[in-house]
Amino acid sequence: MLKSIFIKEWLKTRLAVCLILASTTGLIGYLLLSLRSTIATSGAVETIATMIGRDMIFVNLMQFVPLLAGVCLAVVQWLPEMQNKRIKLTLHLPVSYTWSIGLMLAYGICCLVLTGVLNLSLLWAVEAVWLPAELIRHTLLTMLTWYIGGIAGYLFVSWIILEPVWKMRVGAMCIAAALLALFFLTPQPEVYNRFLPLLVLLTASCVLLPYYSIYRFKTGKGL
Repeated sequence: MLKSIFIKEWLKTRLAVCLILASTTGLIGYLLLSLRSTIATSGAVETIATMIGRDMIFVNLMQFVPLLAGVCLAVVQWLPEMQNKRIKLTLHLPVSYTWSIGLMLAYGICCLVLTGVLNLSLLWAVEAVWLPAELIRHTLLTMLTWYIGGIAGYLFVSWIILEPVWKMRVGAMCIAAALLALFFLTPQPEVYNRFLPLLVLLTASCVLLPYYSIYRFKTGKGL
Protein backbone atom coordinates (compact mmCIF):
# COMPACT_ATOMS: atom_id res chain seq x y z
CA MET A 1 0.00 0.00 0.00
CA LEU A 2 2.75 2.44 0.93
CA LYS A 3 4.57 1.60 -2.31
CA SER A 4 1.39 2.39 -4.22
CA ILE A 5 1.20 5.79 -2.54
CA PHE A 6 4.78 6.54 -3.55
CA ILE A 7 4.06 5.55 -7.16
CA LYS A 8 0.91 7.70 -7.15
CA GLU A 9 2.89 10.71 -5.97
CA TRP A 10 5.51 10.19 -8.66
CA LEU A 11 2.91 9.91 -11.41
CA LYS A 12 1.19 13.05 -10.15
CA THR A 13 4.30 15.21 -9.76
CA ARG A 14 6.83 13.73 -12.19
CA LEU A 15 6.52 16.62 -14.67
CA ALA A 16 6.97 19.22 -11.95
CA VAL A 17 9.91 17.34 -10.41
CA CYS A 18 11.64 17.02 -13.79
CA LEU A 19 11.06 20.72 -14.54
CA ILE A 20 12.41 21.72 -11.13
CA LEU A 21 15.51 19.58 -11.59
CA ALA A 22 16.07 20.78 -15.16
CA SER A 23 15.56 24.48 -14.37
CA THR A 24 17.72 24.52 -11.26
CA THR A 25 20.47 22.55 -12.99
CA GLY A 26 20.23 24.87 -16.00
CA LEU A 27 20.54 27.94 -13.78
CA ILE A 28 23.56 26.43 -12.02
CA GLY A 29 25.07 25.78 -15.46
CA TYR A 30 24.42 29.39 -16.49
CA LEU A 31 26.08 30.72 -13.33
CA LEU A 32 29.08 28.47 -13.89
CA LEU A 33 29.40 29.69 -17.48
CA SER A 34 29.23 33.29 -16.22
CA LEU A 35 31.98 32.55 -13.72
CA ARG A 36 34.06 30.87 -16.42
CA SER A 37 33.59 33.91 -18.65
CA THR A 38 34.73 36.20 -15.85
CA ILE A 39 37.81 34.08 -15.23
CA ALA A 40 38.62 34.03 -18.96
CA THR A 41 38.25 37.82 -19.18
CA SER A 42 39.88 38.96 -15.93
CA GLY A 43 42.09 36.00 -15.10
CA ALA A 44 41.80 33.47 -12.31
CA VAL A 45 43.95 35.41 -9.85
CA GLU A 46 42.02 38.65 -10.33
CA THR A 47 38.66 36.83 -10.07
CA ILE A 48 39.66 35.07 -6.85
CA ALA A 49 40.98 38.34 -5.40
CA THR A 50 37.69 40.04 -6.25
CA MET A 51 35.66 37.25 -4.66
CA ILE A 52 37.69 37.51 -1.47
CA GLY A 53 37.90 41.30 -1.36
CA ARG A 54 34.23 41.95 -2.14
CA ASP A 55 32.90 38.78 -0.49
CA MET A 56 31.29 37.63 -3.77
CA ILE A 57 30.09 34.12 -4.62
CA PHE A 58 28.57 34.58 -8.12
CA VAL A 59 25.41 32.60 -7.26
CA ASN A 60 23.09 35.27 -5.84
CA LEU A 61 20.54 34.51 -8.58
CA MET A 62 19.90 31.19 -6.83
CA GLN A 63 18.79 32.75 -3.55
CA PHE A 64 15.04 32.33 -3.97
CA VAL A 65 15.06 29.50 -6.52
CA PRO A 66 14.95 26.61 -3.96
CA LEU A 67 12.07 28.35 -2.18
CA LEU A 68 10.18 28.71 -5.46
CA ALA A 69 10.85 25.02 -6.20
CA GLY A 70 9.49 23.98 -2.80
CA VAL A 71 6.37 26.12 -3.20
CA CYS A 72 5.68 24.80 -6.71
CA LEU A 73 6.11 21.17 -5.66
CA ALA A 74 3.77 21.62 -2.70
CA VAL A 75 1.10 23.19 -4.91
CA VAL A 76 1.36 20.47 -7.57
CA GLN A 77 1.33 17.70 -4.96
CA TRP A 78 -1.39 18.86 -2.56
CA LEU A 79 -3.74 21.21 -4.39
CA PRO A 80 -5.29 18.45 -6.59
CA GLU A 81 -5.76 16.34 -3.46
CA MET A 82 -7.89 19.07 -1.90
CA GLN A 83 -9.69 20.33 -5.00
CA ASN A 84 -10.66 16.87 -6.20
CA LYS A 85 -11.40 15.58 -2.68
CA ARG A 86 -8.83 12.78 -3.15
CA ILE A 87 -7.47 13.49 0.30
CA LYS A 88 -10.60 11.82 1.75
CA LEU A 89 -9.70 8.60 -0.04
CA THR A 90 -6.15 8.81 1.29
CA LEU A 91 -7.44 9.22 4.83
CA HIS A 92 -9.63 6.12 4.46
CA LEU A 93 -6.91 3.80 3.20
CA PRO A 94 -6.32 0.64 5.29
CA VAL A 95 -3.18 2.21 6.79
CA SER A 96 -2.77 4.89 9.41
CA TYR A 97 -3.09 8.38 7.98
CA THR A 98 0.12 9.29 9.79
CA TRP A 99 1.92 6.78 7.58
CA SER A 100 0.20 7.72 4.33
CA ILE A 101 0.56 11.48 4.82
CA GLY A 102 4.06 10.98 6.18
CA LEU A 103 5.09 9.11 3.05
CA MET A 104 3.64 11.83 0.84
CA LEU A 105 5.56 14.49 2.75
CA ALA A 106 8.71 12.37 2.71
CA TYR A 107 8.38 12.01 -1.05
CA GLY A 108 8.28 15.79 -1.52
CA ILE A 109 11.18 16.38 0.85
CA CYS A 110 13.27 13.69 -0.84
CA CYS A 111 12.67 15.28 -4.25
CA LEU A 112 13.90 18.63 -2.96
CA VAL A 113 16.87 17.10 -1.14
CA LEU A 114 17.86 15.18 -4.28
CA THR A 115 17.61 18.37 -6.34
CA GLY A 116 19.79 20.22 -3.84
CA VAL A 117 22.39 17.46 -3.71
CA LEU A 118 22.64 17.32 -7.50
CA ASN A 119 22.81 21.11 -7.83
CA LEU A 120 25.47 21.56 -5.18
CA SER A 121 27.46 18.56 -6.40
CA LEU A 122 27.56 20.01 -9.92
CA LEU A 123 28.64 23.38 -8.56
CA TRP A 124 31.35 21.80 -6.41
CA ALA A 125 32.67 19.56 -9.20
CA VAL A 126 33.05 22.40 -11.70
CA GLU A 127 34.24 25.15 -9.35
CA ALA A 128 36.89 22.78 -7.99
CA VAL A 129 38.67 23.15 -11.33
CA TRP A 130 38.93 26.95 -11.01
CA LEU A 131 38.66 27.99 -7.37
CA PRO A 132 40.38 27.08 -4.08
CA ALA A 133 38.52 24.87 -1.62
CA GLU A 134 37.90 27.74 0.82
CA LEU A 135 35.91 29.74 -1.73
CA ILE A 136 33.90 26.68 -2.78
CA ARG A 137 33.06 25.98 0.85
CA HIS A 138 32.10 29.65 1.19
CA THR A 139 29.63 29.29 -1.68
CA LEU A 140 28.15 25.94 -0.71
CA LEU A 141 27.49 26.88 2.92
CA THR A 142 25.75 30.05 1.79
CA MET A 143 23.54 28.13 -0.66
CA LEU A 144 22.76 25.43 1.89
CA THR A 145 20.65 27.92 3.85
CA TRP A 146 18.60 28.65 0.72
CA TYR A 147 17.95 24.96 0.07
CA ILE A 148 16.88 24.39 3.67
CA GLY A 149 14.54 27.36 3.21
CA GLY A 150 13.12 25.64 0.14
CA ILE A 151 12.20 22.58 2.18
CA ALA A 152 10.66 24.80 4.86
CA GLY A 153 8.67 26.56 2.14
CA TYR A 154 7.40 23.21 0.87
CA LEU A 155 6.20 22.25 4.35
CA PHE A 156 4.58 25.62 5.02
CA VAL A 157 2.69 25.63 1.71
CA SER A 158 1.61 22.02 2.30
CA TRP A 159 0.25 23.11 5.68
CA ILE A 160 -1.62 26.04 4.14
CA ILE A 161 -3.18 23.99 1.33
CA LEU A 162 -4.27 21.19 3.64
CA GLU A 163 -5.86 23.56 6.14
CA PRO A 164 -9.66 23.21 5.66
CA VAL A 165 -10.67 26.67 6.98
CA TRP A 166 -9.80 29.88 5.13
CA LYS A 167 -9.52 31.94 8.31
CA MET A 168 -6.91 29.53 9.59
CA ARG A 169 -5.19 29.56 6.20
CA VAL A 170 -4.70 33.31 6.40
CA GLY A 171 -3.11 32.92 9.83
CA ALA A 172 -0.91 30.12 8.49
CA MET A 173 0.18 32.35 5.61
CA CYS A 174 1.22 35.09 8.01
CA ILE A 175 3.18 32.68 10.19
CA ALA A 176 4.81 31.09 7.14
CA ALA A 177 5.84 34.46 5.68
CA ALA A 178 7.36 35.58 8.98
CA LEU A 179 9.33 32.36 9.54
CA LEU A 180 10.47 32.00 5.92
CA ALA A 181 11.83 35.55 6.06
CA LEU A 182 14.37 34.28 8.61
CA PHE A 183 16.07 32.30 5.84
CA PHE A 184 16.47 35.30 3.53
CA LEU A 185 17.29 38.28 5.72
CA THR A 186 20.55 38.92 3.87
CA PRO A 187 22.37 37.44 0.86
CA GLN A 188 25.73 38.04 2.53
CA PRO A 189 27.76 34.80 2.33
CA GLU A 190 27.96 32.51 5.39
CA VAL A 191 26.04 34.86 7.67
CA TYR A 192 23.84 31.93 8.75
CA ASN A 193 26.62 29.47 9.59
CA ARG A 194 26.11 29.66 13.34
CA PHE A 195 22.35 29.39 12.97
CA LEU A 196 22.22 26.47 10.52
CA PRO A 197 21.44 23.90 13.27
CA LEU A 198 18.55 26.08 14.47
CA LEU A 199 17.22 26.47 10.93
CA VAL A 200 17.42 22.71 10.40
CA LEU A 201 15.56 22.17 13.68
CA LEU A 202 12.92 24.74 12.70
CA THR A 203 12.45 23.06 9.32
CA ALA A 204 12.22 19.60 10.89
CA SER A 205 9.58 20.80 13.34
CA CYS A 206 7.52 22.17 10.43
CA VAL A 207 6.74 18.58 9.42
CA LEU A 208 4.14 18.60 12.20
CA LEU A 209 2.18 21.49 10.66
CA PRO A 210 0.61 19.56 7.75
CA TYR A 211 -0.38 16.87 10.26
CA TYR A 212 -2.22 19.51 12.26
CA SER A 213 -4.21 20.55 9.18
CA ILE A 214 -4.90 16.92 8.26
CA TYR A 215 -6.14 16.25 11.79
CA ARG A 216 -8.50 19.23 11.53
CA PHE A 217 -9.70 18.03 8.13
CA LYS A 218 -10.20 14.47 9.33
CA THR A 219 -12.13 15.50 12.41
CA GLY A 220 -14.16 18.14 10.55
CA LYS A 221 -12.87 21.03 12.69
CA GLY A 222 -14.23 24.31 11.39
CA LEU A 223 -16.21 22.69 8.55
